[in-house]
Amino acid sequence: MSNVKLEFLKNDGGEAEGLSDAGIETFRENPVSAVARETGQNSRDARFCKTKPVLVRIDLLNIATKDFPSIAEYRQTTKQCLEKSIKNKKKKETEFFRKASKVLESKNLRILKIADYNTTGVPGPCEEGNPFHTLAKTDGISDKGKTGSLGSFGIGKNAPYALSDIQTVFYSTLYYNKSKKAESKFLCMGKTQFISHRDESGIDRRRKGYWGISEKYLPLTDVKQVPSWLRREEQGTSIFSIASRKTENWTYEMVVAILTNFFVAVSRDEMKFEISCGTHTINSENINNWFENNKIQNEVDRLNCKETFEKAKILHTCFCDKEKINEELTIEQLGKFNLHLLLREGLQNTVGIIRNGMYITDNLAYFDEPFKRFPMHKDFALIVEPKTPDVSAKLKWMENPRHDNLSADRIADEVKRKTMRVAIKTLAKRIREILARHARARPSNQQKIDELTRIFHEIGGRNLKTMRLY
Repeated sequence: MSNVKLEFLKNDGGEAEGLSDAGIETFRENPVSAVARETGQNSRDARFCKTKPVLVRIDLLNIATKDFPSIAEYRQTTKQCLEKSIKNKKKKETEFFRKASKVLESKNLRILKIADYNTTGVPGPCEEGNPFHTLAKTDGISDKGKTGSLGSFGIGKNAPYALSDIQTVFYSTLYYNKSKKAESKFLCMGKTQFISHRDESGIDRRRKGYWGISEKYLPLTDVKQVPSWLRREEQGTSIFSIASRKTENWTYEMVVAILTNFFVAVSRDEMKFEISCGTHTINSENINNWFENNKIQNEVDRLNCKETFEKAKILHTCFCDKEKINEELTIEQLGKFNLHLLLREGLQNTVGIIRNGMYITDNLAYFDEPFKRFPMHKDFALIVEPKTPDVSAKLKWMENPRHDNLSADRIADEVKRKTMRVAIKTLAKRIREILARHARARPSNQQKIDELTRIFHEIGGRNLKTMRLY
């Protein structure tokens, strides 16, 4: 198949493009956790049958490097990029391509595979406006405004590149044609992000290359033309981080990330995970055991994420406890929210905002409400989540690229921006009112003194401990 190969975009303008990419660098710090969170979110958003959970399987493959598609072209391009990096004295790029060359010359290639089931797949064809094109061939474009979120592949799709030692990701998907429900469609494509370079024929190339049908850089549509590890037999999508970085205890790191981010979706039986050929499974029946697992606790300590993990554990307790208080509130211009409140010692006044089963943040700091101080309140845990998909979509407009904070400044339209800012501030106020009604303790005189002492101390007061109330 001479027309199936790795080919980089032509650089007719002679632009100099480096290795660093803002989208990839966003996830460089914790790539394993980022892959679990970002790919898991896209799988959850593409749920097909609403009465069954989405299944996400995460496996580490080892294939013979010589059998990797277009391996000679990958090696040749890596060599050209290395030579250019050395010539231009680019230390970071030189180190990257030396490592890439070593990986591509090794006997076996590590590939992290993330495959989802009971999802819609990513519909094509690979033309602008279709989800597969958004996934594989766009920068800075996503469909965050769509209620269903299908095809909402923004910066998060770069997470698997951050885990790849050659910044290469392959995609394969099987979906059904809407016009012909019985007709399945298969698409498979690879994408590489290197640096601008000159190929062996003397043609200047840009940093982005695609593995697929070289004419117009298109995906393969015949499942028989791809290696067995790239094939799909069921509807859904598989993502492959090629030359996946070696990480210590990657399976437990994945488990920690899943527990931290998807405890609501898993507890509701909306998602389940199988890691390392099913040796680690996370589902609604065993998630409690995972939160108490000693090996997970050790991994939390190694990753230095104890505070984040403990919040998830507390919020999971709140969500599952039968004694929790359930309330509904409606915010004008925003919609309805469900609140789950548990009062119990040791819950550390923990707040969690959930969207579509995924933990987003513990605060609304960009709306002047960090949810940090709760004077004279009983210990509580509170979960806040949109009740309907349209409200969830409005929150998604305001999420940052890492999906861990909310800000109205991310909305381009000035009127909508102001409207959402007022609406979220109202939401924060109403949350405070509900907490005051249920969790605020009736203060004693001494508690009043302690609270006044702390407040005045914060604004510079001195020697206030001698104050008394009469």
